[in-house]
Amino acid sequence: MRIEELLSADSSKEALAWLQSGKLDSRMLGELPTTAASIEIVQELYALGAARVTAVNIATYDTGEENTGKLIVSLPKESSARARVFEWCAEQAEQLGFEPERDVGQEHVFVMLD
Repeated sequence: MRIEELLSADSSKEALAWLQSGKLDSRMLGELPTTAASIEIVQELYALGAARVTAVNIATYDTGEENTGKLIVSLPKESSARARVFEWCAEQAEQLGFEPERDVGQEHVFVMLD
């Protein structure tokens, strides 16, 4: 699926609003143990300069809990903020054994958390 399709899918939501709108610890990113830990990750991306953080492919379980280990980070135009965001994304990729994406002027970067 292309990034544009993921961003417009029904199973995609702006990450911070999605995490904050559920019951306590009912919405999480990847294998993080709490909603608060998930919120911290998203807030960190925004603090680094991300223009938007979108949770994609959100799964809903019979228990009412929701989870995704996939984010699309919309990149800032400002070069130092882009570099900070790419550095964070590279660390995530390397932890999972993936090659980090390089900045080639794209608008978004796909991030796997698990």
